Amino acid sequence: MTDEEFDKILKDFDAKQQRSAEERARNQSEDAALIEKFTEYAHKQIEPALITVGHKLQQNGHDYDVHPSKQNITFNFFPKNVSRADFRHDSTPHLTFTWEAAKRKVLVRGSNITPQSGGEAGLQGHYDLAEVTPEFVRERAMKLVQEVLAKQSR
Repeated sequence: MTDEEFDKILKDFDAKQQRSAEERARNQSEDAALIEKFTEYAHKQIEPALITVGHKLQQNGHDYDVHPSKQNITFNFFPKNVSRADFRHDSTPHLTFTWEAAKRKVLVRGSNITPQSGGEAGLQGHYDLAEVTPEFVRERAMKLVQEVLAKQSR
């Protein structure tokens, strides 16, 4: 191998490393921008839709809370026939919308499990942010309430 060939190998390696570092920085910047976009969208679109459902629940004697964070927002439902003190993390009916950066999608998870009855918990799907409209959010929250109340009246 000549000195020129060896120099080329070293320069090619350095150039590849530089491109990789620039791509990682670009991806991190893009991820941060998308997380910020989701956070703003959740605050302006998802949270008000969940609060609308929650107010209706409170008017009928039930309770709820909404917990927003940087990459997700969770709606917890507390049916009126179960003491709020009985609820634990793994037995609180909830609906969570999470920004999944790797897929560039909103992941929706839910659980209809209560302290007094079993139920189901798990992934409900991955959606483009544009699909997660306030109406979509309201429908999901109302469906959760319907499932939980149906189990409570048995």
